[in-house]
Amino acid sequence: MFQESEVIAEISAAMEFFKTLPDRPKITVFASSSLDRSDSAWEMAKELGREIAGAGFMALTGGREGLMGAVLAGSNSVSSGSGVSLYCRPGSPPGRTLDGDFCFGQFFLRKQFFLTQSEGFVVLPGGFGTLDELFGWLAFSRIDGSYQVPAVLLDDRSHPFWTPLWQPLLEKLFTRKVAADTPPCPVISFSVRETIACLGIDRLKDGRISNLDRDQGKSRA
Repeated sequence: MFQESEVIAEISAAMEFFKTLPDRPKITVFASSSLDRSDSAWEMAKELGREIAGAGFMALTGGREGLMGAVLAGSNSVSSGSGVSLYCRPGSPPGRTLDGDFCFGQFFLRKQFFLTQSEGFVVLPGGFGTLDELFGWLAFSRIDGSYQVPAVLLDDRSHPFWTPLWQPLLEKLFTRKVAADTPPCPVISFSVRETIACLGIDRLKDGRISNLDRDQGKSRA
């Protein structure tokens, strides 16, 4: 069990950490921590990191292993410090690490900062943790109608992961009417360039346009 004072302290520490980051809009990438250079998605992940940094954005990941490490390697090869990790070690004191990342002690706080600090999400092939993060975005978007942050499932055409998994799931939900209405759905993409376009990065160049759009959307609702 956690104490209220610990949660408040962790939130405060994370907010201070984000204040120290470069003033750039952020794209969060969820991905496997296990897939390595031998997997066809590795180079795609690295290219994604390069494209995110090249567009003047920061890449956020959940760790430095596997495909997440490839994303950070790509982003930091373009601009040092343009990729950071938010990882979690339950029970550990929160704070900045020697690598310049941030360590959370509570998973739910880490997820909340991903959701609230990002202008877009890209989801690469991954395991249960990646799926949990994806469904966290879906649940948040479903509950809060004003939350309009895009997500893209970046798939590998030679070894499809999302395509055979995602479409049957949606069909099952709507056939059984488990979902009351159409939830916000991520787009499936097969190229990094298409993914960048789907995120609307040109529209988010200064990191403030999207926030203005959201405010205007609320006023129109």
